[in-house]
Amino acid sequence: MKNHTVTVAIIVIIALAAFFITSSVITREAMAPTTSVPQGAVIIPVSVISLREAASTSPTITVEYPQFTSLPEDFNTEISSSTNGRLAEFRQSVIDNEAARKATDTTQPGSPASAVIPESAYSFIASWEPAAINSRYVSFVMRYDSFSGGANENQDLQTYNFDLTKRAPIFLADLFGSSPNYLATISKLVRNDLKQSLSVASDGNTPTDMINAGTEPTVENFSDFTFTDYTVTFYFPKYAVAPGSFGEQKVTLPRSAIK
Repeated sequence: MKNHTVTVAIIVIIALAAFFITSSVITREAMAPTTSVPQGAVIIPVSVISLREAASTSPTITVEYPQFTSLPEDFNTEISSSTNGRLAEFRQSVIDNEAARKATDTTQPGSPASAVIPESAYSFIASWEPAAINSRYVSFVMRYDSFSGGANENQDLQTYNFDLTKRAPIFLADLFGSSPNYLATISKLVRNDLKQSLSVASDGNTPTDMINAGTEPTVENFSDFTFTDYTVTFYFPKYAVAPGSFGEQKVTLPRSAIK
């Protein structure tokens, strides 16, 4: 049987945190951190679901995702289902990759040893970063980093935006729909920013074609975003606008610049 070790960082944010522990799953009740509190709004409480698994003979699992008492159940379910579904896919991928590795292992006595990946080298990390958590809206990004035996580490992300007043998800058109050319403006600003930052990161070898393709003025290209009263941040997962070696990219713009 695998051994599971639970490690918990106790954080006190505004109110004393309360802990509920079941096996290796921890629910931490705390006041949510926020970078934007609109006038008249208050910070709302959030429960952080944590999962820790670490042992020398099993993958390392580190998962944290939020749940909000102020939000509808289906929104919280979407957050938990997405995270737990990705974790389940990771576990199955490790099993499949191990099986494939063993099936193709033709090592014979006297020949070089085949590559062996200890189970402890596999990892799955889910983390969240809030942009704004208050009584008017919730906006945050979930990041998923994993290694299941492939050539490279997998990286992905997903953003969540919800209007507590309207009890509905917030889309980009809800923020800028009154400006008929908002997608073209966002595309131009983000594209210019990425070309400058990636030019520096690549010593002048800017991946222009990938940037142009990934920043075409479509809703899909800019569907991953978080926002505050004053800014909007667009996220681009690995490979979206640059080669994988550059990892995730993001651009923060003043909301007032998008017209």
